[in-house]
Amino acid sequence: MSPQHSHFPSKVSWSGTGNLVAITTNDFYYILRFDRDAYSSALESGADIGDEGVEEAIELVAEISDR
Repeated sequence: MSPQHSHFPSKVSWSGTGNLVAITTNDFYYILRFDRDAYSSALESGADIGDEGVEEAIELVAEISDR
């Protein structure tokens, strides 16, 4: 039996407009804003987009504890 890891996402839900995303873990809900223009600009400039993505394209809107 593997231990529960509270920092691993259990659910990811995008808004209908695609500019907000909710990430749910065992202990927290995170609401993030996605800036498609910032992401597109990084792609167009030839930026190396690795596993971390484009930092300028994501903004933390809210962090809500489930406990």
